[in-house]
Amino acid sequence: MRFPLWLGALLLASCAVPSSLVPNDQQPHLKVAGLGGVTSYPNQAEITVEVSFTKPRLKESVVEVQTVIGDVMTAIRPFVRTDQDIRTSFGSTNKEYPYRNEKEVFAGYQATQSLTVKLQDLTRLEEFIEKLLGTRVSRIQPRPTAFSNKLT
Repeated sequence: MRFPLWLGALLLASCAVPSSLVPNDQQPHLKVAGLGGVTSYPNQAEITVEVSFTKPRLKESVVEVQTVIGDVMTAIRPFVRTDQDIRTSFGSTNKEYPYRNEKEVFAGYQATQSLTVKLQDLTRLEEFIEKLLGTRVSRIQPRPTAFSNKLT
């Protein structure tokens, strides 16, 4: 009696065990252990700029701060890529009472606003700082300046 060729192939295929049914400890494998390192340099920075004024009337302080913030926004606009790269990080109004002759003396109302700016091209950092210093900012805060490396 002759077996058809296709029936013989079917019997052979049914005898083979797929590799997914072989236990892991019996499958060929390779284990590797090692140590690697990556050196990365920052390619962007977040810089916080503060504007603060004390005036006899609160409204005068707020108007002065808003005027300077407008000047800062104009100065930094060429350095940022999107509007999301500029955010208000702090704002406050307070009464200012310095000590004079061991007494607290009312000096006026202080208004303060801080902007945090993401500069994504560090080659322009010096030019950016010079533009900021050309405005009447009160402080360019060294902290929380943050440098980071955005992966592209």
